[in-house]
Amino acid sequence: MIYAALAISALAAVLIMFNSGTNDHPTGTPQPKTIATVVVPQELVLAGEEIYTAHCEYCHGLGAIGQKESRPQGGRNQDGTIIAPALNGTGHTWHHPPMMNFLKIKEGSKMANSPMVGFKDRLSDKQIKSVIWFLYSIWPEEIKARYRSQMSTF
Repeated sequence: MIYAALAISALAAVLIMFNSGTNDHPTGTPQPKTIATVVVPQELVLAGEEIYTAHCEYCHGLGAIGQKESRPQGGRNQDGTIIAPALNGTGHTWHHPPMMNFLKIKEGSKMANSPMVGFKDRLSDKQIKSVIWFLYSIWPEEIKARYRSQMSTF
């Protein structure tokens, strides 16, 4: 929960910084400026962190650093077994659209010998989306900026 709280605080500071002005409104009530951004649903982030801890952390690591911190992209061990990639923005996850990540969690990996099983029988669609929102919340800002337009429609 610490990661989510820090990420939410940082995002809130950024949103406040960019959203600090007001627009004139006919009723005289100040309205926030509209900016191109993604509002991270905090309740989903917090739920996603709990779900990540319970179902994903064992393979993908504390803080989503991956099974081997030295191999954030994942890959294979010498014996051919798959190394779980980092999901914290240092790996490859953010290269995929949110729906592709959603389906990977729901259906599992199609790679031979992958330990990434599908969670469709254990997690609802909303819970899977919560995990993705949690992961998005812990990514570095430059990665979020690249991914932002895709998350706005998720």
